[in-house]
Amino acid sequence: MDQEVIQTIFKCFNDNQNFVLEAGAGAGKTHALMESIEYLQHNFYKVTAIQPNILCITYTNVAKDEINSRILTHKNICVNTMHEFLWDFMNQFQNELINFVLEMIEADKLQLNTDIDKAQKLIDKPRKNTNIEDKKAIIIKNTERLKKYENVSITKISYESYRALYKGVISHDDLLALAIKCLENSVFANIFTNTFTHILIDEFQDTDGNILTKLLDIVKSKKEKEDNYLVIGLFGDEMQRIYSNSPLTIDYNKNNFLSIPKLENYRTCEKIIIANNVLRGDGLEQKHKNPEVKFNKLQFVYNLSSDTYLKNYDQIDISEYKRLFLSHRQIAAEIGFDGISSIFSMEYGRYSNDKLLKMEDSFISAILTNIVKLLYEYQSNNFELIIKKIGLNSFDQLQFGVLFSNIDELLKCNATLERVINALVESHIQINQKKIEEIISNYKERDKEKFINDLFCIEINQYINLFKQINGKTQLQTLHGVKGAEYSHVIVNMFANQPWNTYNFDDLFLHGIDGSSAVYNAHKLFYVACTRAKSSLVINYITDNNDKNLSDNMLKNIKNLFGDLIETRCYLP
Repeated sequence: MDQEVIQTIFKCFNDNQNFVLEAGAGAGKTHALMESIEYLQHNFYKVTAIQPNILCITYTNVAKDEINSRILTHKNICVNTMHEFLWDFMNQFQNELINFVLEMIEADKLQLNTDIDKAQKLIDKPRKNTNIEDKKAIIIKNTERLKKYENVSITKISYESYRALYKGVISHDDLLALAIKCLENSVFANIFTNTFTHILIDEFQDTDGNILTKLLDIVKSKKEKEDNYLVIGLFGDEMQRIYSNSPLTIDYNKNNFLSIPKLENYRTCEKIIIANNVLRGDGLEQKHKNPEVKFNKLQFVYNLSSDTYLKNYDQIDISEYKRLFLSHRQIAAEIGFDGISSIFSMEYGRYSNDKLLKMEDSFISAILTNIVKLLYEYQSNNFELIIKKIGLNSFDQLQFGVLFSNIDELLKCNATLERVINALVESHIQINQKKIEEIISNYKERDKEKFINDLFCIEINQYINLFKQINGKTQLQTLHGVKGAEYSHVIVNMFANQPWNTYNFDDLFLHGIDGSSAVYNAHKLFYVACTRAKSSLVINYITDNNDKNLSDNMLKNIKNLFGDLIETRCYLP
């Protein structure tokens, strides 16, 4: 079956046929993608006399690096994330980008003035619940922002992790909006479609829906013209769309796509595959393909005990399990970087997870890379790195002893980040201080001085714990963070009454798939979490509700969600 799928993809390439490869968890999607790339690079020209020029879009930098590492030759192929590709494509049209950004500035000024007017009217004629001080703060803040737009002179647009339109700096969301404007222009669209013969999109279900729709539209328009060759191949699984709160609606017939299901599962033991097929609920049934993976456990625990994370639960050895959580705040509290997590949540809201754990915030990236890595290696008795960073021509044994003693003291007393930086500088440790100061200055220009000051006051051990989490030195991970990963043993920790409105796991567990958006989102994220397990899957539902009718109904419905293969238990105090 696997070779039939690969040959079908090759035929699509030869026939100028778009296709979508629907490959469930553990199906070997990346293998199929790599086979496709290899065929296009080494055999496609021989068959069709068309020289391929391939664009391969990935969702993450990790996936991009993995694909690049597997490619034997990088000739005629561009592998990049969607955002990086879009920026590389758009960056060459600076004049047009400047005009787009100037339009955005005018729209922003209009909104700022509108908000000032609304606030002033409420100050002049307050309502019963009007907070006058809050309205005054809005006027002051917006007036300061408007001042930055005075005498704006932009000569170049740059793409960063933050937004500063008055300096010509666009961010993540701006990039997508500008990309759509570019692709709506026929000149840009023609340049794009004439550049590539093949567009392969990995994890297509997580691509921004507006961008993907626009790409499909311009590819369709090109292919409707006589003798034009351009194939778009989508690789992924719509059931694993977890980075958006809405379904991805693609009219495959309209865009002339051939659907190619890939049903093998090479990751997981047979019993868990069968249970996950039931949980999936869309009719796609994966086939067990790896007899070497042996079944160990499939269990749902209705956990009323004080043993919140099953650390003393005699049914499992928790040291063998990857433990999954919905929120990075729960992980932060468990591991010990909750102070940093709280600051990021207040600053970035729903983007805080990416900004912190993916190091998309420039300050946290610089601190972890230049300072915390040194201290982590030092704690691990790897002194070579810190010795290399000593900025002196000579350093004797006595000085080493003093340095190490000072570092030991900083770690022992859990000094603040600010104190640690000052101590390292005084010890002539090269920590790229200039870069850190530039980043701090940039934040202050954007009125983010409190954010930076709060981070400087956090203890260094929190940063070391964060470093461990980001670099896979712990057994904990978020449900979103394990996308694409696999582990022998998995515990999915779910709290009753999770605070996120986006996900409703309680209703999912009690009533099944009821059609609401919060249950829809919970179902997909839960499926992704459960399909990470190879041999053991334990779902740990943490609650303090001891209503027997409730627990009986939930345990009954869990059987409906997973089938009879799952074992259900009540873990009592």
